[in-house]
Amino acid sequence: IWGDKSRGLVFESLGPILKPIKEELGIETEATSGYSTRSNYYLAADMDNTIKIFKSVGYKTIFYWSIDVPFPINTSKQWSDYYQTGPLFVGLLNKCKDEKQKEKIKQMLEDGMKQRFKELVEDQNKAITHNNVCIIAIK
Repeated sequence: IWGDKSRGLVFESLGPILKPIKEELGIETEATSGYSTRSNYYLAADMDNTIKIFKSVGYKTIFYWSIDVPFPINTSKQWSDYYQTGPLFVGLLNKCKDEKQKEKIKQMLEDGMKQRFKELVEDQNKAITHNNVCIIAIK
């Protein structure tokens, strides 16, 4: 369960970066986004529905807030290095036919993140963010 994917520049950035990597690996998916496959429900994307879900199981009072949190990176290299350890990218690495292809998709990731980091941080003075939501539900 995640926050609001439309409010996080991390998620918004990953789809276009991962699309050519997935194409290189011959992976055909209906979505080439960077979103996690661990859950497809984003709590903050539809708070009215989320509150209804909590109330349907007996919670009477619900408080919530959502915040965009800067990703703790200072360089595109840090971003790329961090992402290369995540389950989605490790899964992509495991699909490579050989070491040469692994190096190629690592470089594709680094190049994509370098370009996106330049666009957002260097050119527009924005932070790379992800969205967190906190819910307090009282029965």
